[in-house]
Amino acid sequence: MSKTEPSVTHLPNYSHGNPYLQNLTSGIKSNGVNATVVGDDYTYIFSLFRASRNADIVHIHWLEGLYKGSSKYETLIKSLLLPIDLLLAQLLGIPIVWTVHNIKPHDTTYPRLYGVLGHLFSRVATTIHVHDESTVAEIISSYRLPTSVRQKCEVIPHGNYIENYPNDVGQGEARSQLEVGSDETVYLFLGLIRPYKGVTELIKSFNTLEESNSRLIIAGKPESKEYNEQLTQLVAGDDRIDYRPEFVPGEELQLYFNAADVAVFPFRSVLTSGSVLLALSFGCPAVVPRIGNVGELPQGTITYDPVGESVLEGLRKATDEDLLALGDEGRAFAERVDWGSIGDRMVSVYRKSLS
Repeated sequence: MSKTEPSVTHLPNYSHGNPYLQNLTSGIKSNGVNATVVGDDYTYIFSLFRASRNADIVHIHWLEGLYKGSSKYETLIKSLLLPIDLLLAQLLGIPIVWTVHNIKPHDTTYPRLYGVLGHLFSRVATTIHVHDESTVAEIISSYRLPTSVRQKCEVIPHGNYIENYPNDVGQGEARSQLEVGSDETVYLFLGLIRPYKGVTELIKSFNTLEESNSRLIIAGKPESKEYNEQLTQLVAGDDRIDYRPEFVPGEELQLYFNAADVAVFPFRSVLTSGSVLLALSFGCPAVVPRIGNVGELPQGTITYDPVGESVLEGLRKATDEDLLALGDEGRAFAERVDWGSIGDRMVSVYRKSLS
């Protein structure tokens, strides 16, 4: 093992459509550590043990990628093998770092299974990486862990997406291409459209917003045909809503975020959201609930209490804000969470884990 250049393997590979791992490993490499992500052909059966044989540290991200199969039977088999895999990796004495992106997968079919695995991995991992301080208390409570687990938790924030997508189109040109009025207040939801993201609540709240000069753009691929039909019916009665149920390519993201005055992400549940960091990376402020990491972002957001308020309160608060100044603050914050500095902090975590 090299003390100057330890080798770190990241898994599973969830790089398609999300540059998080690409950015993280690039930031780590820029700080002198060899970081790789396992390939698409990886089967994720005894993957921890196999990765441990070729690395000084194994860095795990989304647990569901290690046990979820194409059928209930395959999921059962992989779930039974995963603790054995973890034990074998532990016997090799390789430090295991686990980044907790979610307390449980969104819309998961097996929440109890994930809770058991979350408890197991939290106990066995050398280090638990979280993106904000509130997640530490959340995992201790949700996974029924002793408070001593806090000692192995390291807080390193989620990084920006500034370098991942083009951003050279101004608001006027963006609105022209999207056929949006120059004098309209534009609210935007963008991303994969899934029930936990609260899009139905957003539509219903916007219906009651008494602003004739406002427009809501909802852009992204719906989770299912049935869900798309449900949303199509909901938006039918309000001509201020522009529903675009299709995948938005990376090169077109700037059109939507630069055309918008404010993005809206009314999550029903969330821990960490790359979508909010993406909006701030374009200098677009965001309306978010005060839950998880998104409710604690220091700049660029307008928050509402999901218990006592609805997203409608967030929309109303946005009308009283200087959204241009708020967007500038969000962009400045995004610039500070660059991947080079995040990689530097992660390398410190790796060295601490090795020692």
